[in-house]
Amino acid sequence: MSGRDHNINSQRERYNRMFDEHYEMMYRYGMRLLQDKVSVEDGIQNVFMRLWLKKDQLSIQSESAYLLISLRRELLLNKKNTIDMTPIDEGFNITFNQNDMLEQEMVGLQRNRITLLLNQLSQRQKEIIYLHFYEDRSYQEIASILEVKYQSVLNNLQRAFSKLREKEKFNQ
Repeated sequence: MSGRDHNINSQRERYNRMFDEHYEMMYRYGMRLLQDKVSVEDGIQNVFMRLWLKKDQLSIQSESAYLLISLRRELLLNKKNTIDMTPIDEGFNITFNQNDMLEQEMVGLQRNRITLLLNQLSQRQKEIIYLHFYEDRSYQEIASILEVKYQSVLNNLQRAFSKLREKEKFNQ
């Protein structure tokens, strides 16, 4: 086996490993953003096709962050190119359901109430909460994925928690 063949085989192995390890995470995130199975699966396929075509040019620090950023961009681009010309910040509508709640966040509150409260947050706040608490992404990774400053992630999260506390206090 020549050196070139060995290099292609190792690239193929890395590519397959990345797909196997990250597909479910990407699918969950894509479905949160778009709620369209076919578009999400196509978006993931396009990300991996582009990744393979640029395999010699890429130097990826964090595979999961890179893949989430790429998927988000792919889905935004595809959504922007459809007839629905929704502004880019409002392009995704993440919704939470009762089965999504983190158990430690549920203490003392009913699932229905938390779901209603979360769904009253802005799209950006919901996306940050989803990425941090459900996909276990760091604030720095979230900033990269959403293409915003680190401080903006912290500010949005703080505003979201304040809004949740205020609404819960008001409804008690």
